[in-house]
Parts: sequence; structure tokens; C-alpha cells
Amino acid sequence: FVGPIAAYRDRHPSLQSRPGGMGAALDDDESDDDTRAGGASASQRAVRVFVRKRPLFEYEAARGEYNVISIVVPRAGGRNGDGGGARVVVHNCVMHADMKRMYHHALWFPCDVAIDESASEDDVYRLCAAPLVRAATTPRGGVATLFCYGQTGSGKTHTMGNIEARAARALFPADGGAASHSVVLRYFELVGKQCVDLI
Repeated sequence: FVGPIAAYRDRHPSLQSRPGGMGAALDDDESDDDTRAGGASASQRAVRVFVRKRPLFEYEAARGEYNVISIVVPRAGGRNGDGGGARVVVHNCVMHADMKRMYHHALWFPCDVAIDESASEDDVYRLCAAPLVRAATTPRGGVATLFCYGQTGSGKTHTMGNIEARAARALFPADGGAASHSVVLRYFELVGKQCVDLI
């Protein structure tokens, strides 16, 4: 299936990886003025969907596994989530019933922000969590929730650990320059019907 996937990506230039690029780069001031369908800005909506693609591990490639996820690079000048915005493409690779013929079907999924495997941990924090930290630390206070969902091995713990460290630095700067405030933090894992306190 590596050949059909490569041919599909060649036919769709928006799926091409760009060195150091993300399928979803937002400005630092994020999207407060980015009015979306329904009249609410992206930062005012109750739920935003972010997708992060992890790289294929060396041991996976050694086993003959291959990359079946593409991140759509928004059109030139476009911002994540606008009309030409972020999407994730899953290359569904299956065999026909005769088990002789291969069948490749690309499934496109829209999202607010799609982050490719070249993104740094700082990029992920800036895009996903920094706006939540800012919203929760306004003078009147606030509440923010970041929920990571995915199968085992998809990178949730790696992503959350790095976000947690950067959020802590933002909330409690080493120079003590932040205004005094109190912080209540919950950090837990849901596994089946169990809720595990990670703090």
C-alpha cells in the first residue's frame, strides 16, 4: 500500500509535508478575531478539536508498518480551521473480499487544528494549551479543560506531560513576576470505568 498512498499524496498537493511546517499554524494572538460559522470566534466556542500526528517509530518501520495519516496543509494565507483549513486524512488500506486485490480509500476528517509530526512541544503547547492557560488566569478567574483521547501508543502521555510542564512554567514563573493567584489543578486518566488521579 505504500505506492498507492504515495500516488494519492502526489495527486493532492495539500497533503505534502513541509519541513518544519504544521498543517495548522496559528498566530500567537490566536483566533480571537477569527469569526467562525455560527457567529462565535474559535476561542469562544465550547469545544475545539485538535489532532496531533506522531511520527512512525523506527521499530514500526522495521516491522514493515507504514504511514497512513496525512495532515492537510491549509491553503496559502489561510488560517487553521477556516474554509481551506485543517484536515486529517486517514488512508484506509484493505483487501477486497478475494484477498488478492488491494483497496485504498482516503477518509478526510475536518478539525480546528491539525499538527504534524514535525511540530515541537513548544508549538503544541502554544496552539493547544496556552490559550486555555490565558483564559483561566484572567483577573476574574476562569476554568479550562484539555482532554486527550486516543488509543494506547498514540502519544497522549508524551503530549500531556510536555503540556503540563509548560503550563506550570506559565502559571508559576521562576522570577515570581506573576500577580498572586490561586490555582486548582486536576490531572487524571480515564481507563474504561476507572478514574486514576495522576497527581
